[in-house]
Amino acid sequence: MMTCDFLVEYRTQGRPQRLSFRDSCAGPGLRCELTRVEGRVRLTLVPAGEAVLDRVVCRIRCDFSGDARVWLNGYQSWTDSRELTRRDRMTGLLGRPKALVRKYALNGYGDYDFAEYRRSRGFFHGFGYGYVREQDRCTLFGSLCEQTGFTVLYADLARGIAEARKDCAGRVLRGPYRALELVRLEGEKDAVLASYFDLLGAPRPKGGPISGYTSWYRHGQDISEKLLLEDLEGTGGELFQIDDGFEPFVGDWLECDRQKFPGGLEPVVSAARGRGLRAGLWLAPFACEQKSRLWREHPDWLVRGADGQPKLCGCNWSGFAALDLYNEGVRAYLRAVFLQYRQLGFDFFKLDFLYAVCILPRPDKTRGEIAFDAMRFLRECAGDCAILACGAPVLPCVGRAEYLRVGCDVSPDWNGAPVMRLLHRERTGTLPSILNTIYRAHLNGRVFWNDPDVYFLRDGTKLTADQKRVLFETGFLFGSVHLTSDPGPAAPPPAAQNVRADCAGGVMQIGFTQNGAPASLRFRLRDGKLL
Repeated sequence: MMTCDFLVEYRTQGRPQRLSFRDSCAGPGLRCELTRVEGRVRLTLVPAGEAVLDRVVCRIRCDFSGDARVWLNGYQSWTDSRELTRRDRMTGLLGRPKALVRKYALNGYGDYDFAEYRRSRGFFHGFGYGYVREQDRCTLFGSLCEQTGFTVLYADLARGIAEARKDCAGRVLRGPYRALELVRLEGEKDAVLASYFDLLGAPRPKGGPISGYTSWYRHGQDISEKLLLEDLEGTGGELFQIDDGFEPFVGDWLECDRQKFPGGLEPVVSAARGRGLRAGLWLAPFACEQKSRLWREHPDWLVRGADGQPKLCGCNWSGFAALDLYNEGVRAYLRAVFLQYRQLGFDFFKLDFLYAVCILPRPDKTRGEIAFDAMRFLRECAGDCAILACGAPVLPCVGRAEYLRVGCDVSPDWNGAPVMRLLHRERTGTLPSILNTIYRAHLNGRVFWNDPDVYFLRDGTKLTADQKRVLFETGFLFGSVHLTSDPGPAAPPPAAQNVRADCAGGVMQIGFTQNGAPASLRFRLRDGKLL
């Protein structure tokens, strides 16, 4: 049984209230109902009239041993999510120049506006679920009610404290609200992770592993009908995916850049399908850049902050804001976008920058509620087409996306320029992408078909031969989406079983069996050198 201390801060009739308790209790205008079963606890808040939440916290005393390793699920696909020790720090944007953060909207990519960061060692947080591991034994803490709002899990290793904080500030209650439902599971790591997703009711993903081509990592936005038809000649696998660059500006999805694609996308789709390939398309459905026609013609469709200005979600393109999911014009527009491309023959959608839709909460919706509503809406729009969710909070995608990007974009170098490492936790880089691929491998084949991002075959990058091999092999060991932007694809290695990874002394050790024989992959984190 978990021993928990609860704190609820709220306002009723304009007056601030604070309740601290271990058992069900009542305060002015609010009843707090606790339900406990073995290893689980649920907190339901029942207002007498209307109440506005400020904080909901559950504190759990934990014994973090000196060699404990903590893993906490990062906010979205790209957020770094690796095992940490009491020697590590998670500082977010602390210490970054505020003018730089503001100019490039760096806070828009992650949880920096609503999660707590500290400079001290051993203070970490994540979303929805996480574990503490000592050798092969794990204690997992997980939320079973993310659909009512994100549960931010904190681990303070120095003080021996774990906390679950509901992201619910400003949420107006007019009826019963399931604020927290937490589960604690103990056992071998793979077993407790599998049990957690069983408790969530996560279905097995439809579809299966897929390989093929994507245009982004060789051409960026500089694509054209001619270029893609040339690349198609060297494409193997099952999928030919057109990435960013076909549209005039991000947000103007019903248009095609006719200078690049004089015949629209239909000639490329027809050629790909004629070769027996599935046609895939990249969209950022909730993103709208400042240079787009959509931004000019529909300013009322944009999510706006308290200052009345569009809330920027990042500095990509000309800077971009999110479309308001609850605006009926936005919904009608996005339904038309998906219908157009489904009728054109696309049956695989890579949907990117999905975190943008829940950049700000509403009085009647937490960020988590918005994210779940958004994934339900996208599932409706895509119909029976496959969805690869990217830049997305993970748990809202469960049962709604077949494929999930599990890390940041790879880069044509190992760990990015030193200045890039000072940016947000969602920055691009081959090393952080590989680490997420390894530490989110428990999702692969059980909850999603994991996308580890592309591998490189061509010369001309800054990656060494060892680094390219590490990227290639970890993608096949731990992932199920095997795409490249280079002529190919390469022949996959033999299937691996019993894969195990551990990191110590700056070296990643991966053990597995292939064709019944033991095998291993060892590499240095610093430079990707194979050992």
